[in-house]
Formats: sequence, structure tokens, C-alpha cells
Amino acid sequence: MSDKVFTHVHSLSLEWHLRKRMGDVVRYMDRGTQAADNVVSYLFLFLIPTLGECVAPFVIFYQHFGEPDIASVCLLSFNLYLISTYFFTPWRRKLREGMNEHDNDYHSKTTESLMYFETVKYFTAEERERKSYLESVTNYQKFGVTNQLSLSGLNFFQSFIIHTCRAACMVLAANSVYHHSISVGDFVAIGSYVAQLFTPLTVIGSIYNTVIMAFVNMQHLGDLLAETPDVQDVPGAVPLSLPYDPLSSGGGGYSSDGEGGAATELL
Repeated sequence: MSDKVFTHVHSLSLEWHLRKRMGDVVRYMDRGTQAADNVVSYLFLFLIPTLGECVAPFVIFYQHFGEPDIASVCLLSFNLYLISTYFFTPWRRKLREGMNEHDNDYHSKTTESLMYFETVKYFTAEERERKSYLESVTNYQKFGVTNQLSLSGLNFFQSFIIHTCRAACMVLAANSVYHHSISVGDFVAIGSYVAQLFTPLTVIGSIYNTVIMAFVNMQHLGDLLAETPDVQDVPGAVPLSLPYDPLSSGGGGYSSDGEGGAATELL
């Protein structure tokens, strides 16, 4: 993916590169490629095994222990956990989009301002650049704080569901022990299974949030890949054949030392 994006950006015209802010483009490439890797990893390597791990306790409570009430409470808590995650995430996704927008903005302003340092000095625009940069950083911090508060609220609600489910299951299990439906050993086993039930739920919430945020980061990468080069080869085009290499025959060429320096020689 990184190679494809890098090659595609090089295929775009000089006019496109002059119009775009390179700070934004580099951020889109970095975030987008990392997000694509996260989507593949989390969806196919973590989600399916985690779902299987979540379903297993319901079957054990119903079939092995013969406790449909406990299975129903766990299933209800499971659904409430998923619903809360589902409804909180779109709001957090908008906050994440705002964070990314202002993060790109202030990084781009930093890059462009330092890149065109001479122009800023010519017009004595240091104070204007500082105010513009400070505004972007402030907006980014506001969205960041709101995003963290939303995460804390989601975690609180999920923790409330988890502890309520545990308490209800223990009360039902204790009642079954009192009526000799299950043994004390079964009571301890049910407590262990209920505690383990919510471990994969936490993983599912993390997977869902990670995938949603990855799609947000991939949005700009998709827009970047959707850009069409101004000059394209027609289908079936063959390489241009010349009787000689205009660069190598005259001793010219291009080289980069990999440390920020580049040299071009045309003879």
C-alpha cells in the first residue's frame, strides 16, 4: 500500500504538487497506510476469534449448568455493551475527524511556514503566522479534550454494565445454591466464567473503535488515490525508443545522497 501511494503521488502533475500543501499530503500517506494495516489486522485476526469467545459462556451457562436466567442476564448485558459502543462511536468518530483536521492544519502550517521562512521575513509576518499556528493548536486541543471525555464516559457506562451483570449473576447463582440446584463449586465456576465473559467484550469495543478510527484516517488517503494524473499512457502504449540515452551519453544524471542533498547534472 505504501509503495502504491508513493508511486501514485509521483505520477501526479507538477501543478497538483504546487497546489497542495505537502505537509498535509505526507500526513495523509502516513496515517492512511497505517490505518489500512490496522483494518486488515483487527478485522480478520482478532474479531472472529473474539466473537467465538463471547458466545461460549452463554452455551455453557444454558447447557452445562442449566441456568437459563444467568445466560439471559449475560446475553442482555452483552447486547447493552455492544449497543452503547455502537451509539458512542459515531459521536467519537466526528470528534476524531475534527482532531485529524486540526492536527493536519497545524502541522501543515508549521511545515509551510518554515519552508517559506524567507517570505515570512520579507513581509514581517511572524506575528500573523504565530497567531494562525496558535489557533490551530488550540482547536486541536479542544477536540482532543472532548474526545478524551467521551472515551471516559463510554468506559464508565461499560463498567457499569459489567459490574451490574456480575452482581445479578452472582445473586442468581447464590439463589440456585440455596435451592440446591447447583453446588458451591458450580457457583465459583459461574463467577469465573462471568468475569471472563467481559474480557473479550473489552477487546471487541477496542476493535470497533480502532476500525472506525482507521476508516476516518483512510478517508483522506482514498481522496489522494482518487486524484487522476493529467498525463496518462493510452492502453497498449509501448516504451519510447531512442537511439541513445540523452542523460547517460552526456555524462549527466540525478543522484540523492539520502541526507537531504540532491544533485542534478545535465550536459
